Amino acid sequence: MDQNNKHQDYVDSLKGDPRDLLALQRTRLAVERTLLSFVRTGIAIFAGAVAVPLLFPGVPARVGGWALACVAAAVVLWGLARYRTAKRRLELQARKLAN
Repeated sequence: MDQNNKHQDYVDSLKGDPRDLLALQRTRLAVERTLLSFVRTGIAIFAGAVAVPLLFPGVPARVGGWALACVAAAVVLWGLARYRTAKRRLELQARKLAN
């Protein structure tokens, strides 16, 4: 029960419409879920990069494996870049709501 009072005190201390603040929190969670989906996709592509040379021996399969590993890294880096951009935008929006 004490934790509920702390939460209510926090909500009361914030300026702005509580619905806007809750929408901001939901959007933050959505941005985090999107980052996790990029990481999950990168891991899956990397698993394919490891599996291709094992299933198909030879130089072309190794090249394909390395290409998939590069794609996996690019997907994760792209997800991180999108996350940072979205996080900055959300922080700006939170500042606007606080004022």
